[in-house]
Amino acid sequence: MIKMKWNLVNPIIILTFFEFHPEIVVGHNVLPVYVAVNHKTLTVIERQVKEGLAGISSGEMEKIVIAYEPVWAIGTGKTATPEQAQEAQFFVRNWIKKSYGGLADGIRILYGGSVKPGNASDLLAQPDIDGALIGGASLKIESFCEIIAIAKKITEEGK
Repeated sequence: MIKMKWNLVNPIIILTFFEFHPEIVVGHNVLPVYVAVNHKTLTVIERQVKEGLAGISSGEMEKIVIAYEPVWAIGTGKTATPEQAQEAQFFVRNWIKKSYGGLADGIRILYGGSVKPGNASDLLAQPDIDGALIGGASLKIESFCEIIAIAKKITEEGK
């Protein structure tokens, strides 16, 4: 079963797995941010996560994967710096920690936003980026395989 909440833009995606059926809850209305993660950005992210996780129990939370993609990165080829991406991911993980306690460390939080072989290593090396939501690069087998190899290497190195 796939369920979507959809409004204008969808940078927060929350995937849950119940009985092997994914349920997708997509966040709402994000304002573009081109330079840095700022207070306004974090306020919007907080609202999206809060709305996306409304009604999710602690037991269900263990099955959740969250993907964050800045609205300005969707379909533009632009990527947040590793530091910007880390700041947003850290904020999401901290919000989960405040709301769900110790479960936060086990929740996978993916970064999406023009992840390519040239930036995957720096992004995936960040402590709160647990994986990548691959868009256009997944359409080119060589690029996609290179990103997979980068992720595998980082995982084997103990991140």
